[in-house]
Amino acid sequence: MNARFLPRTPVDLLLAAFVLWFGSDASDFLFTTHGLKPLYSYLAVIGFASLYAVAQGAAAQSLAILRDGGTRRFVIWLLLYIVYGVLIFLESSQSHTALQALVTLIEMVAIGMAFATLMVHPRRLHMLGGMFLLLALFATGMNLLDFIHPRFSNVPGRAAGLYINPNVAGYALALVMLCGMDSVPARLRWLFVLVCGVGVLVTFSRSAWIMWGVALIWLGRHDRTHGAKWKLAVMTLSALAGIGILLSLFSGELGELLAGTSFARYLDPNTLARMGVGGSSLSGDSAATRMDLVWFSLHEAAQSPLFGHGSGYVYEWAFPVGPHDMYLRFLVEGGVFGLAFYLALLVVLWRATSGLQRVLVLQLVIASFFSHNLLESPTIILVISFMLARQALEKRELAVARWLASPRVGVPA
Repeated sequence: MNARFLPRTPVDLLLAAFVLWFGSDASDFLFTTHGLKPLYSYLAVIGFASLYAVAQGAAAQSLAILRDGGTRRFVIWLLLYIVYGVLIFLESSQSHTALQALVTLIEMVAIGMAFATLMVHPRRLHMLGGMFLLLALFATGMNLLDFIHPRFSNVPGRAAGLYINPNVAGYALALVMLCGMDSVPARLRWLFVLVCGVGVLVTFSRSAWIMWGVALIWLGRHDRTHGAKWKLAVMTLSALAGIGILLSLFSGELGELLAGTSFARYLDPNTLARMGVGGSSLSGDSAATRMDLVWFSLHEAAQSPLFGHGSGYVYEWAFPVGPHDMYLRFLVEGGVFGLAFYLALLVVLWRATSGLQRVLVLQLVIASFFSHNLLESPTIILVISFMLARQALEKRELAVARWLASPRVGVPA
């Protein structure tokens, strides 16, 4: 591996270990399988970040990236998120479930602040890009192993690796893949994305397929290995390939093709249905349940439209599952103010980013339509912190380059 991707100090080494630990979801995996509480891991990274911040003291240069406007607005949002959590807890049943939802919220905010503090060093960000590359390849390998020899996933026929939940596994891999993409040599990025695509495919998470397809189209648009004409051709071909792959998945053509091969022994009725075999990929019990959830969520939101039903309500309501939608969850639990608060987060992230980082935001926007617990995942918090830190670094490097290119630089007074 390139030397710049290797940890050089104890702080680098510990940060790399925390990124691999939380990014692979090992903390939740051990809790599910052995009962080891993730709280211990949370306290470890929060304590480490606190000691690091104290040791840095007034070293403003090392914390310069936190002065970036986008990062600062995100930190402000995190702090307001705690206030929001307390307010909706007061509106809730104040049961153990509601209290646990509030505690989880505070834990995720603390983790986000901890990683934002630890990721502010420019060299450290380059190292972390390499860690995300390793993480993406590890997650892909674990998903393939789990698909061929099922042992981790809680849904038969769908791989999940250490993430246990196939949807979480698909989202995490699609996001981590983008975080590590800049660390891959340009000539190998296509291969990297395609390999990770196989890992996403075997989760059979349709929303994760879409997230991966968005990344594929972006890669074609920003391919820098050829001239302008080649770039246009590659962009067109990648867009067609991405759309074609998604259409083949959702239409059932790929499923029908695989059903006639030896690969079919790894598929079950659920996974075949998700690939459109025997009907539309968007039909079936899962799609019908999600439509019922939308109507039920809107009905519940109408009962308390302004301030919602309070924290943890989607885990206590009459429907047997949560809304599978971040927008609906914030609407139900926090009313229109809650929905506006979550949309404000997406706006802050969108305005703070560009390029590859903005594709990550777009992936989060997509995932928010299919999951109601994104902000309860340490992996998602980790990705957002890294995304903003890297964006701040790029802005600073661009500002320095412009200053050096200024005709006034080097001119005697």
